[in-house]
Amino acid sequence: MDVVSSDTTEWKSITYEKIPENLHQWQLTESDYWLFKKTDWVVTEKIHGANFGITTNGLEVRFARRKEFLQLGEDFFNYLSLRTKLAQQAKEIFWLLQPTTQLQRIYIYGELFGGEYPHPEVKAVPGVSVQAVQTGVYYSPKIEYYAFDIAILENQTSLEKTYLNYDHALDLFHQVGMMSAESLFIGKYEDAMAYSIEFESKIPETLGLPKLTFANKAEGIVIKPLKTIYLLTSKGNIRPVIKKKIPVFSEDSRFHQAKKWNFQQLPLDKGGLSI
Repeated sequence: MDVVSSDTTEWKSITYEKIPENLHQWQLTESDYWLFKKTDWVVTEKIHGANFGITTNGLEVRFARRKEFLQLGEDFFNYLSLRTKLAQQAKEIFWLLQPTTQLQRIYIYGELFGGEYPHPEVKAVPGVSVQAVQTGVYYSPKIEYYAFDIAILENQTSLEKTYLNYDHALDLFHQVGMMSAESLFIGKYEDAMAYSIEFESKIPETLGLPKLTFANKAEGIVIKPLKTIYLLTSKGNIRPVIKKKIPVFSEDSRFHQAKKWNFQQLPLDKGGLSI
């Protein structure tokens, strides 16, 4: 089985597309909506965190914020506490895919989240709980990772990635034990779009944490086709994925960006370009 060179400095970071909150910017046609109606859709909880990607060729692994790979010694939102585990899981996913697809690399997309959980029975994590990734939703006293998409790269020169179907990606995440976006609903487009965005976050329960004594509402939901589809629009080929957020997150600027994380630059042998 062939893989690309282990010289990770030649790799390109491929940004995850921004998810719109409505369909208007795509200028969809009647045939696009007809395709929507023939397609099953999945609803998942939207995590309020920091976009974080994992790239691997099965041998080496690199990690990225939204627009670029992380540099030596950079502990982005304390991800180093998860690095070894995430690297191993990513490599396992690559080799699970490799027998059926000639891969160059895979790109796993998700969110780093957590860092604070104000419950009297839950101990704070020293050095972490004073700097939660985000404000507005409480998930965990530790920094955690929540994966929601896998893209494969077969041609290194074109950098044109292809997303796996939701159910295929979810099965891979389950096989390697990586926390991932579990479905809240699967069904028709109209029903997915009508799914209530007002609910308590499911994440603390998933992590085995006790329920908070006050409302801890999810940021919102993400809606996408169960099987990956692409639409040809005036903006090019797009994969229709939509997010819907509760009003407080849409209207309050305090919740729009991840908090600035004050980290110390680590020695180069501990930061790691790749693993």
